[in-house]
Amino acid sequence: MRLNERFLSTLLFACAISLGAPIALAYAQEPGIALSIESEQNISTLSTPGGPGHAATIVQTSSGAVLAAWWSGPERASETDIWMSRFSNGTWSAPYRVFDGEEVARDYTCENCMLFHPKNGQLMLFVLVGGPAYKKPGDSNIYYHNLRGYLKTSTNDGQTWSAPRPLGSAPELVGGHLIGPTKNPPIQLSDGTILVPSSNEYGLLESRQWEKFTFHFEKSIDGGATWSLVHVCPDPPDQNMFPIQPGVLRLGASNLMALGRNQSNKSRDVPTVTSSDNGQTWTVPSYLTNLKAHKAGICPLTLSNGTHVCFVNKYPNATERGTLDLMVSDDGINWRFGITVNPESDGYEAHYPQAVQTADGKLHVVYTYNIKPNPGVIRHAIIKTGIAPKQGGKGR
Repeated sequence: MRLNERFLSTLLFACAISLGAPIALAYAQEPGIALSIESEQNISTLSTPGGPGHAATIVQTSSGAVLAAWWSGPERASETDIWMSRFSNGTWSAPYRVFDGEEVARDYTCENCMLFHPKNGQLMLFVLVGGPAYKKPGDSNIYYHNLRGYLKTSTNDGQTWSAPRPLGSAPELVGGHLIGPTKNPPIQLSDGTILVPSSNEYGLLESRQWEKFTFHFEKSIDGGATWSLVHVCPDPPDQNMFPIQPGVLRLGASNLMALGRNQSNKSRDVPTVTSSDNGQTWTVPSYLTNLKAHKAGICPLTLSNGTHVCFVNKYPNATERGTLDLMVSDDGINWRFGITVNPESDGYEAHYPQAVQTADGKLHVVYTYNIKPNPGVIRHAIIKTGIAPKQGGKGR
């Protein structure tokens, strides 16, 4: 697709979504990428410390190291911690603990960590931290405390970490605190701004007002020293859309697109918003009707050659989280099947994919594997893309 065609498609898409129109446009297709699975292996086991886990994150540092982290333990329990492993010569190291909720307060829980390494900055580990789940006397419901975002940094590729510090306050958000990335990593803009895709689901845990879910965005303009709220997306017009956990695609120039998870059983269409000013303002959430996903975390990513990919649990063609597929797009609007990462036929589920493109052009994806009948472990796959390695550098 030529530059003017790409710009026109982005402009038409922004106009359509701002008017709440269904997205059913057709565009010329660029040559696709060549996808194949190079290797698959489990990072953790059920019998080792830090083994049972969920919501993994993966990063390549500027030195070239590949690291993965996840939370291990019962969901919203005080004994849940963040664990990490290092990938070297085709194998993963024994997991080691890098965050304990009690570093913040006694009996605190933690979950949904996120690794990110900005250019010319320190390696970052975002973690959601708060009080554990509880029950009220005479009430069988489980209640969850509001969680807020904390940040640790490392100068030695995650071997040691700073003390955790809160991202800051945000009176405009339910719960009053910045949350940080809820499922997908930040991106760094050309001016150095770190833009964080987020959602208010963690501020709503105590109130349980699920109908108020929406995307929002946070940022740092000083390399992570301070953080602020950028924009809260308006409530979607469709009352059956509960958009959470966005991830950002780069459409070119100042145009960005965020895709997320619909925490609803009413639609399998993916919620989306766009920005034409580098993430300062965003449109009203609408549906990307030709990309389907189950009510589960997805992982959108723009590759180094401009191709967009998105890991999704497809449904209803398979059980809810039995199949994990990689979808491909040239413009962020029209999507086609790329490759199956985890087939339903293996008898296990695959949850919460998170991926990074490494300097060699390949995709590394981690996900929660083998939920039924046992707790999940963290699994890793390397996917060849046919994209040439980056020249003159080890990392991202």
